[in-house]
Amino acid sequence: MTAFNAFYYSFSPQVASYITFYAPLRTLMKAVLYPLIGIMYVADRLFAALSFNTELAVAITGIFAGIAIGFVYAGPLAILFSRLTASKKRTTRLRRRHVILGTALPIAGLVAAEVLQIGLLMIVSSAAVVLSSLALGALIMLRLSGTVTARPSQ
Repeated sequence: MTAFNAFYYSFSPQVASYITFYAPLRTLMKAVLYPLIGIMYVADRLFAALSFNTELAVAITGIFAGIAIGFVYAGPLAILFSRLTASKKRTTRLRRRHVILGTALPIAGLVAAEVLQIGLLMIVSSAAVVLSSLALGALIMLRLSGTVTARPSQ
């Protein structure tokens, strides 16, 4: 939360102030935020189901929310960017090992931080887990759109 709060509060008060005084943007932001509210509702239910182990619940819920947010918000942007920058006949091949490493290493850092009780490693690993989950959600959207194809590790 330390890393998230530092990032979020570095710009959100100014954005909120602007939205408050600009009615058309308020309406647009409501529509943009509805999927996020749904994701947070499902994440809350998932957390409640896993509440027998708070640390596990936080980790799993965070990963789920990150993937879902990446899928809903970053995925369409990634498809648009990919289609604007790539030739029409070319698809990008993504090695599975890169996706696995990009997801597993931050989670391993999170586990190590918890076991070793290293606060700084927890902050860095938590932020990395969130970012890798967001990226994984976008990659899932890209894969489903056919923009990116999976290539087995060699």
